[in-house]
Amino acid sequence: KEGTESSASALTSTARKLTVKRSQTLAKTLRNASAEKSSPSESRNPGALSPSEVFAGAMDEMAPLISQEQNFIVDMFHATSLSPTDFPELASALPPDSRRGTNILTPKPIDPDRDTARRVTSIMTEIFTPFAQETSTLLDWAVSLDPIQGVGVLAALAKHSFYLSDTSQEFLLQTFEQLSSRLQTLWVKFVDEQIRAIEDTKVKIHKRKGVLRFMRVFPHFAAGVENTFASVARADYDGPAPCVAKVRKLVDDAYARINRTMFDSLKVIAKEGPAAVGQQRAGDDAEDKEMLNYYILVIENMNHYIEDVDDGGKEGVLAEWRGRAMMERMEALEAYVGRVLRRPLGKLMDFLDSLDSLLTSSPNPQSIATRPSYSRKAARSTLASFDGKEIRRGIDTLRKRIEKHFGDADDEATSRTLVAFVQKECERHYEVLLERLEKVCAEVWPSSEGEKGVEVEFSREDVRAGFRR
Repeated sequence: KEGTESSASALTSTARKLTVKRSQTLAKTLRNASAEKSSPSESRNPGALSPSEVFAGAMDEMAPLISQEQNFIVDMFHATSLSPTDFPELASALPPDSRRGTNILTPKPIDPDRDTARRVTSIMTEIFTPFAQETSTLLDWAVSLDPIQGVGVLAALAKHSFYLSDTSQEFLLQTFEQLSSRLQTLWVKFVDEQIRAIEDTKVKIHKRKGVLRFMRVFPHFAAGVENTFASVARADYDGPAPCVAKVRKLVDDAYARINRTMFDSLKVIAKEGPAAVGQQRAGDDAEDKEMLNYYILVIENMNHYIEDVDDGGKEGVLAEWRGRAMMERMEALEAYVGRVLRRPLGKLMDFLDSLDSLLTSSPNPQSIATRPSYSRKAARSTLASFDGKEIRRGIDTLRKRIEKHFGDADDEATSRTLVAFVQKECERHYEVLLERLEKVCAEVWPSSEGEKGVEVEFSREDVRAGFRR
């Protein structure tokens, strides 16, 4: 017992020498934006073990030894109901030097005699109380350095509990269960803290522009969690294996709660940012600008999430939320493009929309041309305002506007990619509008005897040239 106490008491001090502090929590980062940088100790010790790896290594070393100690005690005192002979009979049957125990390395089945099992557990508890105490201290030390390390500690405990679940090692199982229960409570409190930090952003934010801090931090947070989990689970990480399935669910539940809060908070901030208060009083133009700002903020933040969150190429909660982010980005982009295209193409879009409306209620498309507002002369006059030169000039202005909206992000490469993405979507809308115009012109004002059909004054080449400058 004395040796156990001394070796256990040295556990924490040894661990401190082996580890490096790493902090990737949302709450800390939201108050101090330093989580994206490596800590000085990490830079100095790139090969150092993380606290959860130290904890897992300690359990891998000590749990088998304690299991062997219990098997030895059971063999030595014949403290089991699974043998047909009791201790006095065994002692009198053979002299001490002729007795042979079982293989203490082999796990023993659960003892059906619960009284005997409880006595063995009681003896183990009395002998190895320092182990339980020091393991608890080691756990506290690991998560105090970085709460994310709790995921790795939970994975280590889960693996040992899983493989001991059908054995007689009730002392170890109870110890690990108590530690897991306490750590799960700490993890839930930690996740609650992250959610409060995100929600506080809605109150404390002073500008409503660019990628919000919690969106910027979450990819690093998720990467930290997954790296910690994988470093301890190892081969059991993918799948995941049954031994760490509960830890996977705990992490996924946390992701779901945090992501739901982030997405909801983003929309609240986009709608109710400081800029909205003054603009709501200025009429339709200000309202239109306000909605444009809303779409810009959603597009920027969803794009950042899509580009930076690594789902490992696997199905799961992160992949599900990346899918939602793609849908949110596409919906916002569709609305954004619809609004910004009205400046260069508004008159043409209204003309085309009214024609589409008339076509749905007119069995004969050519009858529309008999109306003064939609005669061949009126149609040619409208289309003449949108020749190739005017289309290219409008696209050039549109590109500058898109650059102004999306081109000043902190990450230049991401900014360029997003600008190109938005421009590509605008180009697609131009081509769709051109196809609609060509179809309508062919249906309403076709060529006939003695009269030339109405034609669109710009081409696909004009559109492509405008976006390729």
